[in-house]
Amino acid sequence: MQQTLLLKKQVELDELDSRFAHKQKEFKVRMEALERRRADLKRKQQWTKEKAAKFEKFVEESELKQRRALKKFQVETRLNDLKQRELTGLMEELEILQTR
Repeated sequence: MQQTLLLKKQVELDELDSRFAHKQKEFKVRMEALERRRADLKRKQQWTKEKAAKFEKFVEESELKQRRALKKFQVETRLNDLKQRELTGLMEELEILQTR
């Protein structure tokens, strides 16, 4: 009788060991999946960070080009005004010289 009880307990223990091993395996698989997801997330975050930095650089370069173009436009506008005044003065001088 005691041997039967011992055998039953041994069967129960084997069952529990088997279930525990199965749970350990499930846990390990879930942890590996989580680690893969964590690594993917880290890669995506790095990619996003790099894209944001490239975009920021693009914006800065665009703003710099815009400022340069505006400055060039302003300089050229002043030069055109100066040349126009010079031309007007020369035209008036030519008209005076022609009327003599």
